[in-house]
Amino acid sequence: MLKKELKFSEGTSHSMQKLFVINKDRLDDYGKELLYALEKVKAQDAKADFIYVDQLKLSLLQERQIDVLISTGLSPEWHYTLKGLGCVSIVFDVLDTYTSLADIVIDHKANNQISNFGTSAFSLFDNPNFNFNEIANLVKKLAWDTDFFGVGVGYVSSRNLTENIYKKIHKFSLSNDIKILEYLCNCHDRESVQVAERQGFHFVDIRLTFEVSTKQKEIDTLPEGFTYGIAQPTHIEELKRVGSNIYKDSRYYFDGQFDPQKINEFYRGWVEKAVLGTFDDLCYCIFKGDRPVGFCTLRYTKLEAANIGLVGFSEDFQGLGLGKKLINHVINESAAKNIKKIFVVTQGRNYMAQRLYQSAGFKTFSTELWYHKWLS
Repeated sequence: MLKKELKFSEGTSHSMQKLFVINKDRLDDYGKELLYALEKVKAQDAKADFIYVDQLKLSLLQERQIDVLISTGLSPEWHYTLKGLGCVSIVFDVLDTYTSLADIVIDHKANNQISNFGTSAFSLFDNPNFNFNEIANLVKKLAWDTDFFGVGVGYVSSRNLTENIYKKIHKFSLSNDIKILEYLCNCHDRESVQVAERQGFHFVDIRLTFEVSTKQKEIDTLPEGFTYGIAQPTHIEELKRVGSNIYKDSRYYFDGQFDPQKINEFYRGWVEKAVLGTFDDLCYCIFKGDRPVGFCTLRYTKLEAANIGLVGFSEDFQGLGLGKKLINHVINESAAKNIKKIFVVTQGRNYMAQRLYQSAGFKTFSTELWYHKWLS
């Protein structure tokens, strides 16, 4: 019925040369965020370095071949210089002031819901789930995906896409044997959409994220002979058959250049991992006797939330209202475990899934666009 994008695998070592520029006079929250970002990046990337603002010189950037410069409070003239060098600029500062100057502006005070980094969620101090290292690396090679599909798969982790960023990503891709770039783009980000299209990315999917606040609902009674339960390893093969058509809704299938058999194997493997608790944490089911006829996988996150992964129903049992009953059951079970919110991702073309979630009280959380680019 639907799919949720898999958690991105860890990639290869990064080749971006990063330099932080510290302004000792910036003791405000933006300056503190910058220092914390330096600490986080240094913990994972020994090549990353810093200088003070009075040490910043054009010759230094050229000699050290800096790819990404991370700062706060640099002058417009310096940002024009960085663009001329092809150096990606990441800024912790006021969004409205630096949007036209830097490639990426991170402003946890902005309260701008449609920008990529303009809400309180992008404070390194307050949000442990904000992975700034991925942003600063711009791109990563997905090791698991590469091994599974047999072709180098890269993910544009910068979220923003400017001409400067793309040039760095393209260079990284060529040197790391990446053959396909995957890019998840904020649909409100006009520049990123335009750059993606200019650089030959092609649209493959609309990614809709829905959310619901959990609360106990009235128990949805199942028809006679049906029961709720949690899948066990003995149910795996039947669940794979139940979800045998899930892959046809995926962006990989829509892309047209992935092997359909491999895509099907990809999602069959996801169901198995959910039952075993090695990717999603568990798999809720509706059973007809001992046979699972519908399923919903669930993964718990750190902040009292959960993500629905895959949902599927046997063709013989569709149209009976069982889908809504199963989702309501998952909401009730989650509420009992003190889960506050549930999120789910589906495709813009999957109207059936959208109606299912809306009928269970889910509301739109975000809309994003998936792009792919195959590199020659």
